[in-house]
Amino acid sequence: MTGLRFEGRLHGVLAMMLLFAWSSCRDAGVAGDPSRFTFDYEFNYEVPDVPPDSLINVRVRTSQTIDRKAQEVWSVISNFGAASEYLGPAIQSSEGQGSGPDAERTLVLAGGKMSVREKVIQQVDPRMIMSYEMISGDLPLQDYRETLRVRITPEGGAEVSAATDFVTRAQQARAMYDLARQRHASLYLSLIEGAQ
Repeated sequence: MTGLRFEGRLHGVLAMMLLFAWSSCRDAGVAGDPSRFTFDYEFNYEVPDVPPDSLINVRVRTSQTIDRKAQEVWSVISNFGAASEYLGPAIQSSEGQGSGPDAERTLVLAGGKMSVREKVIQQVDPRMIMSYEMISGDLPLQDYRETLRVRITPEGGAEVSAATDFVTRAQQARAMYDLARQRHASLYLSLIEGAQ
């Protein structure tokens, strides 16, 4: 995993990139294709040489050290329904229902034209880990699952790691991969700015 560093001016750039990726893929779907290639698509790998409509597995892994207490970072991340407060320009608004395991949220994406609904499937507060899945939405994805974990660093700060897995068509894999990384970047940037 590679440590990431961002500056505040990236907010606007990230928002524009997110809007472009979402708008270029919003009309495509992924349902109804019985063929499915198992392929882990990581940064710097090429999309496999398969038919463009083939379904492939995509994995995105990032981490970032934050100069804040781990428990403070966890209190922000674990507030599942308030994602618009820590996902920066990726999210226009968020509305949550419930708390802890089985909590749900609806995210209106940047630009306001698309939304996704996500549900917590695991939240372990003592270990500062949360996993959730996308249960509906306008993005061309299937089996979307993301896990966020916070660890205490030896210096007393926080290391945040994000692991995202989903299925999409080969022709959309790069755009969806970049979109997931930009979502991670928005999370890290918001947490870094919150420490200043």
